[in-house]
Amino acid sequence: FFRQTQKIAMNQDSRVHINSGKRQKANSSFYFGADASSKYKRHQVEPHPFGIKPLGNRYLSRNGNVRDESFGILSMLDDRIIFGILETLEDFKDLVRLNFVCKSFFVFSQADSLWKPFVLETFGGDFRFQGSWKKTFVFETLAKRGINQIPPFASFKIEDFFSDVIFNQWYCVTVDLAAWSKFENIDRRDNLSYEEFVEQYEKPNRPVIITDVVKNWNSEAWSKEKMLERYGDIAFKTDQGVNMTLKDYFQYCSEIKEVSPMYLFDNTFAEKCTELFKGYEIPKYFKEDFFSLLQGNDRPSFRWILVGPPRSGSSFHKDPNFTSAWNGLFSGCKKWILYPPEEIPPGVHPSEDGWEVET
Repeated sequence: FFRQTQKIAMNQDSRVHINSGKRQKANSSFYFGADASSKYKRHQVEPHPFGIKPLGNRYLSRNGNVRDESFGILSMLDDRIIFGILETLEDFKDLVRLNFVCKSFFVFSQADSLWKPFVLETFGGDFRFQGSWKKTFVFETLAKRGINQIPPFASFKIEDFFSDVIFNQWYCVTVDLAAWSKFENIDRRDNLSYEEFVEQYEKPNRPVIITDVVKNWNSEAWSKEKMLERYGDIAFKTDQGVNMTLKDYFQYCSEIKEVSPMYLFDNTFAEKCTELFKGYEIPKYFKEDFFSLLQGNDRPSFRWILVGPPRSGSSFHKDPNFTSAWNGLFSGCKKWILYPPEEIPPGVHPSEDGWEVET
């Protein structure tokens, strides 16, 4: 799924049963299409900050592709291979040195995907995001030396630089998702009885959105403002294996532009934040919980708080321990893509027994 707006939700596993697999140029903007008709306007994105354009534009250029000229013999390598090589660098200084090699390496070495690991490995979750992962690394490194400002960063356009890989990364973090997120074919129900839920959805293993549950909870406790007031200095787990205070995380959410942003995914929120725990109740449809028979450490994790900025989410997966999770959405938009159990989604490679899923 992806999230089109910042989202706050809680997630809880319930019954033990098998779960299905989840999961052209105008004044200042580019279009992914042959013309600028309304057909393509929903795909409109701002120009890349360094002027990178999709690879097909090289056929309209008289000067060829600066990328190939700049890389020389390395130009035979696919951009994904080059990124794969750069991801093996273990010292950020090597990434800095590449800035001075050629135009191509300068562009590649700005990628957030290369700087993010250095920030997380060096500072854990103790950082204040500065608009990009490279700027964040520089800011936090200088701050440790008592310098609380960011030096100026190069800002210029490179003519005739064409790369689908680099442009697609920019496209994915800037294109408006609203049009796509409005499409849905999952039932929305209210006043749904327990018997109707079991017969119409649980037994046939069909998804459903129940619209009159969360609105009866204490949603004020789950508002961003109230959470910051009460729990701003409390550290929460993220999906990247680091802990961040809630105020630092929300500040990160307000500035991030990333293909796959970090999101909070904390299974201990109930112990840290009692008001949040009291702010919801298990719906009548999920009261029967066989895992409740396991006590203490024998019981696997079964409830989480999830908070994410636009585009955060997960890849296709099955829930652990053959459970089906129910989700309560307090704010924002959370989009799910679901496949029936007998269908394998494109790009997904499950093990023979279906236990492990790789994407």
